[in-house]
Amino acid sequence: MRGGSATPSIGSGAPGPEASRWRVIASGFTFMPVSLGVSCAVAYGTIFYSFAILAPAIMADFGWSSALVYGAFSAALAGGGLASPLMGRLIDRFGARPVMSTGSVLVSLLLAALSTVGTPFAFVALQFLMLFAGVLILYDAAFAALAENHGIGARAQISVITLIAGFSSTLFWPLTSWLLASFGWRGTYLALAGITLALTLPVHLLLPSRAKIAARQMQASGRFAPELPPLDPAERRRAVIIMAIAFSCGSFTIMAVQAHYPRLLLEAGFGAAGAAFFAGCIGPFQVSARLIDMVFAQRYHPVRVGTIATLSMALGVTVLFFLAAGPTAAILFAVFYGAGQGMAHILWGNVPLALFGPKGYARLSGNLGSMRLLVGSAAPLAVALAGEHLGSGAGTALIVAVAGLGFLMILPLLRYVRSQPS
Repeated sequence: MRGGSATPSIGSGAPGPEASRWRVIASGFTFMPVSLGVSCAVAYGTIFYSFAILAPAIMADFGWSSALVYGAFSAALAGGGLASPLMGRLIDRFGARPVMSTGSVLVSLLLAALSTVGTPFAFVALQFLMLFAGVLILYDAAFAALAENHGIGARAQISVITLIAGFSSTLFWPLTSWLLASFGWRGTYLALAGITLALTLPVHLLLPSRAKIAARQMQASGRFAPELPPLDPAERRRAVIIMAIAFSCGSFTIMAVQAHYPRLLLEAGFGAAGAAFFAGCIGPFQVSARLIDMVFAQRYHPVRVGTIATLSMALGVTVLFFLAAGPTAAILFAVFYGAGQGMAHILWGNVPLALFGPKGYARLSGNLGSMRLLVGSAAPLAVALAGEHLGSGAGTALIVAVAGLGFLMILPLLRYVRSQPS
């Protein structure tokens, strides 16, 4: 009915679309997704972002080569890829609370152990084990916890997690730099171990148990969205394969840019300060895209949103060919690539949930995450080898080609978009 009050009277029916939108957004900012967002920010900060700060100090201390130190991290990413399916199976079987709590303890112990390393073998092995355990407390595990608790209605909560965790680099790069200057790299690893244990373990211990979730779902009639009808097995298999390729292309693109973008800026004629500034411009557009998703995109199917985001990332990396044009090109890259990257982790969590529902979500998410991590771990080396053997533009061309393939591969997923049953 048009022209009436925007606020429906009691018993008059559903609220208007504007009220529904803000109700969905507000539902995301509850204790569980906010606390998981904080724990993911800490986990990414201590596992990933701290490495970029500590690696040069470790190389200087031991005289190790960059190939050894950064190769250890690439091997660790592969370890995370191998562990990801196991994470999914464990959460499907035992629930998120015990699995993520165990992950908090293991990662903290491994960070502490890194403060004692004295040989290359110990360093490589501990990095590998830390990423192997790290998947138990990173995005895929957190998304599985929300799917377990909220079913297919977890979309807004997943967006909240990525929004909060998006500030991880902003917090942990300066924090790790200060710790390094104050306590050295060994003391920093000990501090990071304590931070991880103190800020992630309580969050994971407070997650609801399987019994509490089941009891709440039985009592809350109509609160959880109904299950989607299952796809035909052959169609499901086809959709999963398409999704795996599309997501892996996105992971390759992101890992390649993270590893090579500052170098590309320097080669294009930007000074060190300018390269650092324009590389930092990606972050604000990444967070802005996540805010836009929270406020405006919740009404649209995640595959449709993903199509736009993947195209944005592909357009952004195409601008890499034109960096020599100066700051305008660097800003355009930050806008388009930053928006696409900002949406990527949301889509990796939301698209499988929207297409297949929460049943078996953790296992599916773990399998998809495995392929993403394995493909992404190859990106820095593949782009470097392409540039070394085929010319400087070949590495950029490889990034653009893979990003374009990711966009083309997500298009067939549109045929699987189905309305939620009423």
